[in-house]
Amino acid sequence: MSAADLSGKRIVIGGGTGDVGVEIVDRLLTAGAEVIAVVRSAGRADALPKNASLTLIEGFPEDDADVAALRAQLSSIGAVHGAVASLGPWFHGPALADLPKTDWDHMVSAALTSHYLFARSLMPALSTSAGQYVMINGAGALAPVPHSGVVSILAHAQMMMGEVLAAENLSVGVHTLMLRSIIATRARPKHDPSWITAAEVGEACAWLFTEQGRMTAGSVLTLNPKPTLKGN
Repeated sequence: MSAADLSGKRIVIGGGTGDVGVEIVDRLLTAGAEVIAVVRSAGRADALPKNASLTLIEGFPEDDADVAALRAQLSSIGAVHGAVASLGPWFHGPALADLPKTDWDHMVSAALTSHYLFARSLMPALSTSAGQYVMINGAGALAPVPHSGVVSILAHAQMMMGEVLAAENLSVGVHTLMLRSIIATRARPKHDPSWITAAEVGEACAWLFTEQGRMTAGSVLTLNPKPTLKGN
């Protein structure tokens, strides 16, 4: 992938204060984009880069009224050319048959419902600008992960959400960025050399907003673990 030049583009990110999200924000800013980070709370804003091209919107949408409010707020800012949904926590716990409904409900809300509400908030603006929408997903969507089954189920459903969004919003380039590796973040500086880094995820996101990247809309871009040389 060549270095992206996103000068003149305004990109909204959901989940920008997460361990992966902060690197996505950093790479988009480095590429010259204006970035708007929609966050649940400004409490983790210190993790974000200090940059005049970064705007923080506090209050992630949780219902229809919030969606309408975020749409209006973005409309007042100007054209939106792209969005990144880096949403949903990891979960490891009881087997699915033993999973308490409270844990199930929490994960459905934090992952799938968050993606649904964020997409609803952004699609009108992106349709107007013929923009692009990037959904970050994980390998749990492709294979069951014991004791993290709820993550696999919701990640698989998220893949179909992306397909539905693409089919219903033909002017928007909808992408799925599939991460098939544990992600090395600033919080985990010591890691296996094969792991994908959060910075590499950010670079891939930035590339998707280029003209070259636009041509891959409707497909899944997969980041695989890096090959490593084993000693004798």
